[in-house]
Amino acid sequence: MNLNTQSLQPIKNFLWTVVNDVVVNTYQKGKYKDVFLPMVVIRRLDLLLEPTNAQVLTTFKEYKSKLQNLDSLLTN
Repeated sequence: MNLNTQSLQPIKNFLWTVVNDVVVNTYQKGKYKDVFLPMVVIRRLDLLLEPTNAQVLTTFKEYKSKLQNLDSLLTN
C-alpha cells in the first residue's frame, strides 16, 4: 500500500489545532502529548469495532446473568 503522507497533513494540522485549543490547558505543560496519541488510538479502535457493537452487546446481555464472577476469567 502506497500512502501519500502529504495528503494527511491537513488532518494532522486539524488534530493538533484541536489539541492545542482544548487539551493543552487540561494537562501539565508538555504532558498533553502523552494523552493525545492514546486518545486517537482508542477512537480508531472504536471506529473499527463499531460494525460489531450491536452483536457484542446482544451477546453480553445473553450471558451476563449466567456468569456471576468474571474476575477468574479475566485474570491469569
